[in-house]
Amino acid sequence: MNTPRLNPGTALVTVPGRGLALRTPDGTFLRVDTADVPEEDLVRLFGGGPLAEQETPPAAGPVPVRRTVSPPRDARPPAAPTGEGPHGRGPVPAPPCDGALLPVRDAAPMPRPARTAPDPVPASGRMPAPALDRLLAAFEDAGYATRDPAPADDRPLTGTTLLLLGDPVLTRPVARLARAAGAEPVPTAADTLPARAVAGARTAVVWCLDRPVPPGLWDRADRLSRDGVLWARCHREGAHAWLEPPAAGPYGTTSADIRLRRLAATPAHRELAAYWAGSRTPDNGPRHTEATAVFTAALLVHGLVTRLLLGPDRTPPVLRRIDLRDLTTTAHPVLPVPECAPLPAGRNTP
Repeated sequence: MNTPRLNPGTALVTVPGRGLALRTPDGTFLRVDTADVPEEDLVRLFGGGPLAEQETPPAAGPVPVRRTVSPPRDARPPAAPTGEGPHGRGPVPAPPCDGALLPVRDAAPMPRPARTAPDPVPASGRMPAPALDRLLAAFEDAGYATRDPAPADDRPLTGTTLLLLGDPVLTRPVARLARAAGAEPVPTAADTLPARAVAGARTAVVWCLDRPVPPGLWDRADRLSRDGVLWARCHREGAHAWLEPPAAGPYGTTSADIRLRRLAATPAHRELAAYWAGSRTPDNGPRHTEATAVFTAALLVHGLVTRLLLGPDRTPPVLRRIDLRDLTTTAHPVLPVPECAPLPAGRNTP
């Protein structure tokens, strides 16, 4: 049998003068009634330490008696619906923070009779004794513990290869955060990108710029996206960083779609188009600092994680704008721009 463990986000808390409590992943505290099981055994079981060892009697003299604190069975309060399972008593709700009495457990401790011997514990010290096994089963039924082996690697980007391009001030934190999420970042040159990106595999193209996008630079990656390669990107225009949504497949929102949507949303579309075309003075920042770069990279990696975990149907494309002066972030839903129908033959373009 595998070693029992608490589920992620769950913890046992020893409360002075109150016994054990269980903190659930959502922050709720439940009181735990261990019945005949010593609380120390339950803590050791989930903490990875050895269980209580069976005491060995000395060679001569009376056999020592092990005493535990356990209320008489005829004095126990009736079982409550909450915390009761088919295998025995388990976690029960904690009293409110104002100190109201717990309805399923007496406020004052009751004396417990002595037991002549503890429950048998296997020599390995890892297998729970029968009473402890029933308590563990109650935790499992309530969804707070498991005996299944821990997954080898449950990080969300495990098995994903990130082809990284762009400016090091952004690609370095993206690589660090993506690697922590299980991905394998691979620095890539723009001219080798088409040969390295494989459609359908867990491969994503990430292109980050600490400057405006030169005309036509991302057209090649847009074509990869149309072929099913997932790609994400970010760039800076003056004091604003723009994070475009990850795109893949024929219905993904490409960088060309983003430009069309932004031009359609501003009355200064002629000026913005000229800015993108390079008809401007040299960029003078403010450039990314280490802090703003980490913030931008974290949002970009988060977008990749949600896109890969939830899929395109549950992750609507969102364009994010970050003000690098105070990190104010706004989100704008965007959709791909459908292709226009061709004009009828012989008709002049307006």
